[in-house]
Amino acid sequence: MTIEKHDLVHEFPDHQHTIRHLKMNDRHFARLFEQYNELDSLIHKMEEGAEPTSDDVLNEKKAERVQLKDALFTFIKEAEAVINSNKSNTQPFAGVILAPVFYW
Repeated sequence: MTIEKHDLVHEFPDHQHTIRHLKMNDRHFARLFEQYNELDSLIHKMEEGAEPTSDDVLNEKKAERVQLKDALFTFIKEAEAVINSNKSNTQPFAGVILAPVFYW
């Protein structure tokens, strides 16, 4: 059985530049991105049989991955909306200021 890749670049190829920018400039996005990749890797191992699991656990992990992907896509679309609203600038991401995220 062929296991399909679900990394964000393959999922959203038209948004590669935004993903790269957010990974480098937004700690919250970078943290979610890392969580997504770790979860995707775990699911991949489960599907290959390298990580023992039940169908229920696998389905729960897939649901978590969908939620993370939705959250990441929201970040991407919001960043692109800011960029598109600033069309007078010719440089990509020029003037983009993302709200700081504080963790305590």
